Amino acid sequence: MEPLHKATWQKAGIYKAVLNSSYKIIKNEDFILGFAQKWRHETKTFVFKWGEVGISLEDMMVFGCYSLLGQYVVVDVEDDESKRVVWMFYDAMSELNKTSVKKPLQRRWMVKFKESGSEIEHEAFLALWLSRYVFSSSE
Repeated sequence: MEPLHKATWQKAGIYKAVLNSSYKIIKNEDFILGFAQKWRHETKTFVFKWGEVGISLEDMMVFGCYSLLGQYVVVDVEDDESKRVVWMFYDAMSELNKTSVKKPLQRRWMVKFKESGSEIEHEAFLALWLSRYVFSSSE
């Protein structure tokens, strides 16, 4: 989807975040445990032999591509085209709810829309991406 939607993602300010979410990170437990041993709860910093290091909100913005503006992301859908897309989402969720699991799990959502040629494939991808990497508290 990147070649087709790169400009849109850049305009929306999510391009780097989408790319970051596609990287496979190999877990190195020894490194993680060694790094965690440097954490000082009292100062909320990491203490290394060369000095003390803290993580700032700016670090989260630059390295994690997170917004620091705190803007509310839910808006009312007003135009007819957006309403039509929302109803297509509801139809897809209803179809996935008819299964034995009774809810549209992320994997099923991906299988339904990935390379499906659906006119809302991009919107479905963005909904999946947001639910996985931005609002990831539940399936």
